[in-house]
Amino acid sequence: WLKTLALVCVVCVCGLAMLRYLLFGLLTAGAVGNLDDELDDLDSYTPADIAKEADQLRQMAKDAGIEVDDIVGGAGAALGAGGLTAEERERNDEVLLEMHPESHGWNDKIKWVKLNQAGKIAKAKLKPVMVVISQDGCSACKTVRDFWSSTLEIELLSKKFVMVLTRNDEEPTEKVWGKKFQPDGRYFPRMFFLTHRAKVLPITTGKDKYQHYFSNAIAIADAMQRAEDAYLEHSDYLEACKELGVDPEIGIEEEEEAAEMDSQQSKEEL
Repeated sequence: WLKTLALVCVVCVCGLAMLRYLLFGLLTAGAVGNLDDELDDLDSYTPADIAKEADQLRQMAKDAGIEVDDIVGGAGAALGAGGLTAEERERNDEVLLEMHPESHGWNDKIKWVKLNQAGKIAKAKLKPVMVVISQDGCSACKTVRDFWSSTLEIELLSKKFVMVLTRNDEEPTEKVWGKKFQPDGRYFPRMFFLTHRAKVLPITTGKDKYQHYFSNAIAIADAMQRAEDAYLEHSDYLEACKELGVDPEIGIEEEEEAAEMDSQQSKEEL
């Protein structure tokens, strides 16, 4: 029973971390930051601390008009589908495919493009590229796919990137790309971040194996945030901004939006 209690505590702590993070994202309308601060104190949490914070979160959600069940569902997704039976797993997959048929369950709200289209779009918008390499029959891919379809922070962060999803035989091959997309082997899913000039950004899990397998919602969102920060400091981005006369602090899209708003305002005044 001690092992069971320990397992329950671990699950509660993980769920609480995701509850806090999801609620933070909802309340700040997408102001997503690094998750390190959220995780610093988790090891010192007791069951009493967890219960207290859970009550506080529920009250915050109620005050903000957010359905608590929605937040709990998101936290459950953060823990993955490892606890599901085979029948439940199959049903979960069916629901995802029904909800997101175009992306095969990876979230149709995200604007996915083909790998051979990404470079041109990224250069035009001065955005980094994120590449997700998956296989339909891969159980790890199915678990990670749950996070993409149910985590608001990932969906919001995806707008900062040109998003590429490859499935099955769409996987970039070594013959064409060299070791760029398999520097530590061929496993699934793998996630990579590139500049608009196709240079790989050094965003990994930091582990010896499976360095591009971000296995949960927190890890994925954190990697995306780190990748965006790395791109904005990369010479590819800074040089392109200089060539185009774009303020690197603002970016090309925001400048275009500001110019369009100014133009619209001028028309209204006329």
